[in-house]
Amino acid sequence: MEPESPFSTWLEQKNFELLQSEGLRVRELRHFCQGSFPRLVEECYRQWRNGHLIVSRKWGNWQSEEKTVIYLNSACLLPDDLLRWQKSSSEVTVYRVATWNVNSIRSRMEVLINWLESWRPDVLCIQETKVEDANFPVWEIEQAGYQSVFVGQKTYNGVAILSRQPLEEVCRGFENGYDSENARIISAIWQGIRLVNVYVPQGQDTRTDKFIYKLEFLANGHC
Repeated sequence: MEPESPFSTWLEQKNFELLQSEGLRVRELRHFCQGSFPRLVEECYRQWRNGHLIVSRKWGNWQSEEKTVIYLNSACLLPDDLLRWQKSSSEVTVYRVATWNVNSIRSRMEVLINWLESWRPDVLCIQETKVEDANFPVWEIEQAGYQSVFVGQKTYNGVAILSRQPLEEVCRGFENGYDSENARIISAIWQGIRLVNVYVPQGQDTRTDKFIYKLEFLANGHC
């Protein structure tokens, strides 16, 4: 067993290699465990939270496709969940971060979910969600393997961050309280980086009040 492996106390080398390559079910992990299974499960949760353990689950019947389960504080492991460990590396890790003015997230749900499944970005920043927080499609996005944080309003504006990794220290709106009546900015810590998703006012014609609003927005807003 390699010394840097966090599972060396509980798994033989051949089983750890399976965990790295094909993956192991939780029930298989229990069968192969040498020592305290509860301690092994604790380590699984820790690695899952840190983004090194990938958890996949079938939602619905056994024929359904397995989808990645994001870590949440309320998350739990099920016997048939497939676990796969990704070894940490000192090399630069490449992530895929995307942004999309969706112009009403509920109207674009099918397109959004298909796009997420096809491209699997690590993070997607969305603008113009045009939905109040109570009606944001949290469940549908979770089924696609993404955690979501958001701030919105009916018909106008609205921003959200979707992520395959945990999001922490979420902030909604500007730090100085500017333009609090409009849902145009949200930020969160992702992989140790503060991501800021902003829906900047369009401004339109330079002779209009909307353009003045845009200039004020850029000058007065502070994250």
